Amino acid sequence: MFDSKRVSRRRLWCPAFLLTVILEAATLYGADAVPAPELPEWPIAFATASVPAPKPDAKGVVKAPLMAWLPPQAKHIRALIIIPNNTDLKGIGEHARIRDVAAKHEMAVVYLRQGDVPQVQEILDALAEKTGIPDIRHAPWIPLGKSSRGLFPALMEWKDPKRTIASIVYHGETPTWPVPATAKLGGESIIHVNVNGESEWGGTWFLVVRPSLLNYRAQANWLPHQVIVRGVGHGDYPDGQGSAGWGKPVASGQISCLRVWDYLAVFIDKAVALRVPKDKYPTDTPLELNRVNDEGGYLIDPFAVEDLYRQPHYPLNATPAGYAVVESTPSLFVKIAPAANFTPPDGVPVVPPPVGRSPDAWLVTETMKFVMKNDPMTDLAGLDKLRPKPGDKVRIDDYEATFHPIDPKAVAGNGGIALSGRDFTLLGYTVIHVPETMRLRLKAPFSVIGRLQIVLNGVPVEHQSIVELREGMYPLLLVLRKKYVLGASWGSVSPYFEPVTGVEAQKAIEYTAEKARRDSEQTKILAEGIRNAIPPIRKAADVPREDRKTMFWVADREQAEAWFKLHAIHGQKFDIP
Repeated sequence: MFDSKRVSRRRLWCPAFLLTVILEAATLYGADAVPAPELPEWPIAFATASVPAPKPDAKGVVKAPLMAWLPPQAKHIRALIIIPNNTDLKGIGEHARIRDVAAKHEMAVVYLRQGDVPQVQEILDALAEKTGIPDIRHAPWIPLGKSSRGLFPALMEWKDPKRTIASIVYHGETPTWPVPATAKLGGESIIHVNVNGESEWGGTWFLVVRPSLLNYRAQANWLPHQVIVRGVGHGDYPDGQGSAGWGKPVASGQISCLRVWDYLAVFIDKAVALRVPKDKYPTDTPLELNRVNDEGGYLIDPFAVEDLYRQPHYPLNATPAGYAVVESTPSLFVKIAPAANFTPPDGVPVVPPPVGRSPDAWLVTETMKFVMKNDPMTDLAGLDKLRPKPGDKVRIDDYEATFHPIDPKAVAGNGGIALSGRDFTLLGYTVIHVPETMRLRLKAPFSVIGRLQIVLNGVPVEHQSIVELREGMYPLLLVLRKKYVLGASWGSVSPYFEPVTGVEAQKAIEYTAEKARRDSEQTKILAEGIRNAIPPIRKAADVPREDRKTMFWVADREQAEAWFKLHAIHGQKFDIP
């Protein structure tokens, strides 16, 4: 059942305490530049010399570059959760169950709207001075990062592994392997989790993240594992913070972001309990973190996700140097025939193959100021058959749009269509005249907020696919569904092609054949049910020591069960002792 209290826990703070915070800020930063706290979630707002407060906005409010939360009436701090700015990371730091765990373990939550790894110690020194709690200067940390800020945790632990309890990468593909030469890792038992969407970045969870984490497990003494969220890409949860579904129940079979955040609370709880000494505070000097004996935990088979999803195993290639990390997503290969007996009507643009630059000539609909119901990347609802001419109409949900030639002012700088607005739907159409047989790679990037589908002569084509085109006419349809998400925007949609080598084309042909084989195998697996007798999770003590290094690790049975339930999409029961 959905619990609205889990979305944002309202905590009461003493007015006298808040007045003290505001007066101290005025003293430190000047009356005209007092960073504003965001009550009640972030009662402490501050700035530093290298992370200064910005100028007041039109309402006279100074948006704090740095904020923090401490457990009510805290007199000591044993550890820190440090969160940089990126989309919903701030919301994770506000999540009620994570705050409960932080209070249980006397942890501060520090949010960096501005600032980065080089400023962290200065930030903590300032927070220690502001709160009067010297422990903060030396406290060990759990860094959290996402996407482009996914490197933040890795940089923190590479720089100071002895101070790192654990780390969390939420929808990112770090820590990368091999470890950079500048890293100072010395065999510390850092506990780590990566959260990735099932379809994120074309399968980065098994191409990059899985082999990287297994290398950290085998060669750096880390205790990592990964969570894969079914039906989710790059953080596009049905109830993601800032989306229309935020705070609402999710449909059956969907995974709420709050369930994942609840799991992160379990992860933090277990990590701190294992690694931070219970009888000491880092008041005058850093704590020596506990080393963890992996024998006391539970092990997750590297292929447990596929087995629970009832899918064929994705490749995981072991080499003498470790598990092989795939640096780029393999391309699909598609042969598409030109349109038969087709002459573009008057007014329909015809362009040469757009190699290196998106077309300037389009028919476009008006910008429809709503998000179409269907995700065009999974269900075009018949739009793939469109071959419009100027003045033709198309119905999207309950709205009738009209195609018209693009205004030259609306052409983006590198071709394509310039965009503006928050939530909208847009269709574009042009015809490509191919003079001879060509093999090209389609570049049509998409994201959580921008769901973009390209259709060539009625065939939906994925971003990065290599297409073989023959001499003739190819109608090209563009369907874009764009949602507004705070902190993310699209300035244009500019699909184009790039040349490929014969080697690249051959690799795509081989990958496409392998994918067809996997799809056929999955159909068989789904019909037969679970195929493996070996349970996906086992007690570490039951596995030979050397074999443990080839498996993911979680702290105990409670965490193992929580992980299992996130992935048991076919109703499997957790019957592991």
